[in-house]
Amino acid sequence: MKSKRKNNKQHGSHQRRKEERYWIEDCADSYKKRDVVDLTVWVSRVELTDDHLADKMQAIAPTNTKEDTEPSERGKTQSQMLEEDGVVEQPKKEEEAKADTKSPTKKPEVNEKPFVYIQRCPSAKGPATQYYQKKKIKLLPDGDCGDGIVNPHPKSQVADKYWAQRKRLFFQFDQGIQLDCEGWFSVTPEAIANHIAERMAVASVATSDGDRKLIVLDACAGVGGNSIAFARRPEVALVVCVDTDDARLRLAANNCRVYGIPNDKVIFVHADVCEVLTSYKNGRRIADATSVSDDSVGRTEKEYAYGGLELLPDTLDAIFLSPPWGGSDYEQIGRRHYELSHITLGDSIDGEELLRLAGMAVPKDHMNVAYFLPRNTNGVRFSHSALKAGFGGCLELEQNLLSGKLKTITAYLDVKNKRTE
Repeated sequence: MKSKRKNNKQHGSHQRRKEERYWIEDCADSYKKRDVVDLTVWVSRVELTDDHLADKMQAIAPTNTKEDTEPSERGKTQSQMLEEDGVVEQPKKEEEAKADTKSPTKKPEVNEKPFVYIQRCPSAKGPATQYYQKKKIKLLPDGDCGDGIVNPHPKSQVADKYWAQRKRLFFQFDQGIQLDCEGWFSVTPEAIANHIAERMAVASVATSDGDRKLIVLDACAGVGGNSIAFARRPEVALVVCVDTDDARLRLAANNCRVYGIPNDKVIFVHADVCEVLTSYKNGRRIADATSVSDDSVGRTEKEYAYGGLELLPDTLDAIFLSPPWGGSDYEQIGRRHYELSHITLGDSIDGEELLRLAGMAVPKDHMNVAYFLPRNTNGVRFSHSALKAGFGGCLELEQNLLSGKLKTITAYLDVKNKRTE
C-alpha cells in the first residue's frame, strides 16, 4: 500500500511536468524547414518565485546615469543577452555567404501558406526545474494561506484561492492595495509583471539612441499591476495607463500611490485602446484627438494626471497588450485552442486587429510590443496572427512559470530580434 501511494505521487509529478511542456510540443510546425521562412518563433521559459525580483527591484537606483547602466544588462548587446540564455549566433558557412551574394532571397509564391519555423531556446528544453517548486501557497479553509487571515469577501465576489494568493498578486497588498472583482483574476502576478517590464525596458534601451528614457503604453491597464512594474524601472520616463473603465483606473491610481510611483511618471487615460493606438503612427502622434471621457483633464485625489486623449504624449517607445481573455473560464476553450480571435473588444475588434493597430503605432526601427496571453494559447496560430498583423522576422513566446506552475505566455514581438542557433 505504501509503495502504491509512492508510485501515484511519482506519476502525478510526472504528469504535472508533462503538462507544463505540452505547449512546446504541440506548437511544433508540421512543415520541414525550407529556404523561405516568413517568421522564426523562439520558445523560451522563465521560472520565477513569488518573491523573485523583489529584492532586485528594491535595489534598483532611482537615477539613470551612464555609470549605472554600463555594468548592467542595459548595456549588453542582443548577442550578449542571447549567449547568457545559451543561444549563440553562428556565423554563416562560406557556401551560404557566397550564395547570398550571388542570388536574392527566394520569395514565397502568392498562394503559398506562410511558413513559421519554431525553435526552442535552451531554457525551454526539458521539464521545469524542481528548485522553483519548493515554495508553494498552502490553501487552508476560507482562503487562509497559513497566516491566519481568512477571506473577508463573499465567495461569489472573491474566490478563496484568489484571496490566498493576494501577496502573489501584489507584494505590498497589506499596505492599501485595492482590487475589484475582475481584478482578482485578471491582474498579472507581481513577479511576472516585474520580469516583463525588465525585458521590455532592456530591449528598448538596447535599440534606442543615447540615454533617452522610454515612454511605455499599458494598453489595458486594469488595476495597474503591469503599470506599476513599468513605472518602477529607471529606464522608463512615463507610463500611459489606458482603460475604458473609470473605476478601475482610479483603483490603479491608488495602487500606484501604495508603491510610491511619482506623480510625473504615470498618467491615466480614460479612453478606448483602439482610439489611442490609431492616434499614433511609427511611434509618433499623428493628430490631435478629442477626448472620449466625460472627465475634464485634471488630477485625481492622489494627484496623478487623469483625463482623456488630450493627455497622450507625442511619442511612444513600447506597447504592452493585456486585453481581457474572456473571463475566468477561458480555459474551457481547450488546452491548446486559445487564439487571438477569442479576444473581443467590440463588434469588429478582436485580438488580431489589436495587434495590427499596435504594430502600426510602435516605432518601426525598434519595434517593442509584448502580448500577454493565457497558458492555453496555440503558438502556431498566434504566429500566423502576428504575420497577418504585419510582424515578420522573429518573435519570442515565453512561458511564465511561477513557483513551478505554468501561469501565462508572453509574446515579445521585435523585428530586430534575430535569433539564430
